Amino acid sequence: MFKKLIDYSNKIFDLFTIVALITDGRIRPQIPTVKAVTAIIIMCFTNQGSLNGLSQEIAYKRLKGFLPSVSTIARTADSMDLDSVREVGLEIYKKARAKKMLGSCHGMWVGVVDGHEQTTSAYCKCKYCKSRTVTRKDGVKDIQYYHQFVAFILAGPKVSFLLDIEPILPKEGELSAAYRLIERVLANYPKAFSIVIGDGLYLRETI
Repeated sequence: MFKKLIDYSNKIFDLFTIVALITDGRIRPQIPTVKAVTAIIIMCFTNQGSLNGLSQEIAYKRLKGFLPSVSTIARTADSMDLDSVREVGLEIYKKARAKKMLGSCHGMWVGVVDGHEQTTSAYCKCKYCKSRTVTRKDGVKDIQYYHQFVAFILAGPKVSFLLDIEPILPKEGELSAAYRLIERVLANYPKAFSIVIGDGLYLRETI
């Protein structure tokens, strides 16, 4: 099944040629960026929820040597050029739209903007983490670290396509990130949609 996914991605989107254009900020890297990107794609294809899960997959499937170590993947991903990553998404969108893989909703192309949360941890944190205090059943209060982002999705009756995401930074609300995201999406996908919808949060005057 995995080989079929690879073959299909190359046939329809020329995926692994496009992702070869992604760069990162490592100095004199020994492993090409495309290998780390390929590993991340494999992680998504195999539904691995974390690099730890991918590490176990590498060991189980005996993929050592074929894929970089998870530490290399993490370092590479941490310094990837986001504009080159977004360019990959744009190229895939153009091919999908040209092949009529994407469809309108009742004759209208609809963009949906919404906030999401991921990577919650009581131990791991970085400078981009948000934090909150949670109370356990025994009454003990813990600090919880987490990441949030705003996603812009092109909604369709059969297939929805993620156009871009924007992180919600510490001490920042969803609307502030959403404004940055919408501005960038309008520049990169000027004719992709005719209407943008969101939940009740976007009716607030404050950001």
